[in-house]
Amino acid sequence: MMDLTPHWQQTQQSNGDAHASLQWVAAKIYEQTEQNVSEPQSDEINLSKALELGLLASNDGKIGFSDPEVLSDYLVRHAVDLALVAWDEREKFASVFDDIYRCSIRINASRKITGIVLLVLNYEYKKDIVGYVADIARLDNAREQRDRSFFNVYNPFYDVLPQLNFEFESLVDALEPMYKTSNGYRISSIVENLAALSGNNADFLYKNFIERPESPIGELAFDALLGLAKLDLQEAHHRAMALTYSEQPTLCRSGIAALGVFEYDTGEQNDLMQITLNRFNDLKGKLNADIEIILVRAYGNLASKSEEAASCLVEFASSHDTAVHNEMSSILFQKGNKAYNSPWYKESLLHLVRAVSFPAQILETLNYCIEHYAKNDLNTAFQVIELIALGWDYSRSGRETTLPQMLNSTFIELYNNHINALNAAITRWFSSSDIRLHLAGSNVINFFNSIPVNDDAAALNTNDNDEFHSIHSRGDRHQETTEVVRKKAFANRVFTLSKEELDTLDEQTVACVLYRLAGYITDARSLAALLLSAIKREPYSHNIAKLIVGLLSEYVLYNYPHETGDYLKFRIEDSDVTSEELVNIIEEALNRSDAYFEARQKLPRLKELQPPSQRTYSLQLAKWKQQNAMMEETQQRSVLSSLFPTVNLKHGRAVSYERDGDFTEPRTYALTKKLAYALKQYKH
Repeated sequence: MMDLTPHWQQTQQSNGDAHASLQWVAAKIYEQTEQNVSEPQSDEINLSKALELGLLASNDGKIGFSDPEVLSDYLVRHAVDLALVAWDEREKFASVFDDIYRCSIRINASRKITGIVLLVLNYEYKKDIVGYVADIARLDNAREQRDRSFFNVYNPFYDVLPQLNFEFESLVDALEPMYKTSNGYRISSIVENLAALSGNNADFLYKNFIERPESPIGELAFDALLGLAKLDLQEAHHRAMALTYSEQPTLCRSGIAALGVFEYDTGEQNDLMQITLNRFNDLKGKLNADIEIILVRAYGNLASKSEEAASCLVEFASSHDTAVHNEMSSILFQKGNKAYNSPWYKESLLHLVRAVSFPAQILETLNYCIEHYAKNDLNTAFQVIELIALGWDYSRSGRETTLPQMLNSTFIELYNNHINALNAAITRWFSSSDIRLHLAGSNVINFFNSIPVNDDAAALNTNDNDEFHSIHSRGDRHQETTEVVRKKAFANRVFTLSKEELDTLDEQTVACVLYRLAGYITDARSLAALLLSAIKREPYSHNIAKLIVGLLSEYVLYNYPHETGDYLKFRIEDSDVTSEELVNIIEEALNRSDAYFEARQKLPRLKELQPPSQRTYSLQLAKWKQQNAMMEETQQRSVLSSLFPTVNLKHGRAVSYERDGDFTEPRTYALTKKLAYALKQYKH
């Protein structure tokens, strides 16, 4: 029999005094969950022998084990003693494992301690651990709320199950209640490994599971087949094929799933794969929704091995079934790293974005896939984005409901590293006659305008940037967002129209683009930059230049004079500004705007626009009362004011008078001689 605690065994046999000392210290460590505990009283226990042998170490009145392996052995044995005492009380037994787990974490001991405790109970004390844990699982399943301490029994049990001595015939009955627990998923790999040990194991498990199709463990037939396939793929394939004809949904799903994950590599196995695909083709369109999802998943597993499977997967991507959409997005997410460049992968993605109505879960999954193309294949990335934009519901409201918010990492990648391509796409969208693309372009620009340039904590924690918070709150996107902020701040980055795209457009289309920008973009800086960039189009057009000047002076500078003026003056100092842009556009627009505001300032004020005298007086009175209340509140809070008495003296009225339609600040009359005398008396 394997010695599970060799240090404990050796010390017990060679030195009883030291052994007793180590047991005492281990018990104290377990109770106090500390690596070092206080030294005992002189009459409590003698630790001298253990100290002499170097098994214990003393420091500043604290005592502890010198070797962590020795500590682990003694903690195991201490826990075994406690578990034996609590054996007849399942909850108390589970609490022992909960305590030893917490103790091992706090003192940084081996995490294998709890598993070794189970092995010692099984090997040395002949305890039926499998049946016992099954009883705990039944007790756990019967409760409305799970007991956390039971969790720390299940995990070590699953770790050591293959090493335990138990009657194999009773295993399936024991696994049934365990499979229903919170971490019962671990049983799947255990069944596969046990089945792979021998044909007898695989045969026994498989037959027992298929005899229980109504039970949750019926689906473990799938794992039994995977284990059998490691021994005999031909037999496993034969049994899986048989399950696909079953009228029991659980068994049919298990058979299809197994056929989808078998390894078909050699020539003979390729024949098996063709048999599989033929069967799958027979099943298409004949299954209920739950089983069809398994079929889609199986095609996804075989897509990289078979063009036929890949073609069928692309066909499923065009389905109108939401459940199929979810499964397809999951397949694309999982297969992405290896299949991005495969034709079937691109086709599936393009078909999927044409078909779906873009629920948040699907789009968040696809965002990862599209981001890869944003890094490696811009044409495909923008093709997918435009398809999504054309199918987007722009009437959505609330947070994370715009296209760039849902595809935030993709657009951040484009902004940070492919700004010219993003500018070109926005130019194409606004030159289109489709209003959905206009909305998509404006959403993208507004999305990045909402990210504050100031990257200090105060700016990031304001509530004025909802779109920014929708991406910044995700920790895994903090770095990309910070890069956006950095580039906006240091490169003074703004969106501009793409010269290459503008050069392909006729004059009338360019004019439409400019009018659309004026209608959709509300940020003064972005709008000015976009309008101004149109002057770079070749060949140069006086009509376009005239339109830009008119929009800048009569619309942008009129509505946002300060922000637009600051940007245009900043643009004048840029090294890449052209003479046409400077003279024909910027200076002309600024001159027109200045002339307008100067002329407007000189106009006499209309009497009808002047506020009534009574309302002006009421406003002044309200301001005075507010200031007076603030002063009184300040005096009440002031420690210095509380040290001196306050004498309220009535000394006249305040006076103000009207001047040019406004009221002067209130003034008080001079103190009278009588009041001055009263103040003098108070001082004495």
